[in-house]
Amino acid sequence: HGVTDFSAHLAAFNQPGALDEHFSDVFAAMIDTANWTIGEGTPAAALGLMRDMRDPTAFSQPDNMGAFVVTTGDFGGRHINNGIPNKVAFLVTVGGFHRGFQISGLGRIKTERLWYEVLTTKLGPNSDFAQQRDLTVLQADTWATGHKNGFTSSDACNVRNAFASVGLGDGNADCDANGDAVD
Repeated sequence: HGVTDFSAHLAAFNQPGALDEHFSDVFAAMIDTANWTIGEGTPAAALGLMRDMRDPTAFSQPDNMGAFVVTTGDFGGRHINNGIPNKVAFLVTVGGFHRGFQISGLGRIKTERLWYEVLTTKLGPNSDFAQQRDLTVLQADTWATGHKNGFTSSDACNVRNAFASVGLGDGNADCDANGDAVD
């Protein structure tokens, strides 16, 4: 939370609050490489506040925008809806098949660099999931075009498809010059 709180200054409620929780989960997962669960071995686990980035549905969190929870509780779904971007981060890191998209993982180092860059230089207090998607895809594309941080066009395509797999933006299943909507 230290990195997250002093970077984008994301609001503590609704989608910005869920992004705040999400980025904190991502950096925790980058440190604790044993698994993709968040909160195990803490008092949060006893309160039922555990999360699984690999499978958010295991702890009653949505893993796609079609299952997004609209609520006034939990500061507008802050701890519930972060399962959606958490699934994206897991897919970008490890890869996998999700809702019609096969994603090849980029590994922890590339994912961590990308998420850190977007959090610390792109997002603002009221950023939402769509903005996170657009800015993350743009950053991956920029790095791939400039051959920075080891990013390739395939990496950028996998980032785009991970977001599309949760219902955020257009995918590019064949990784050509056109998104799926154009194809």
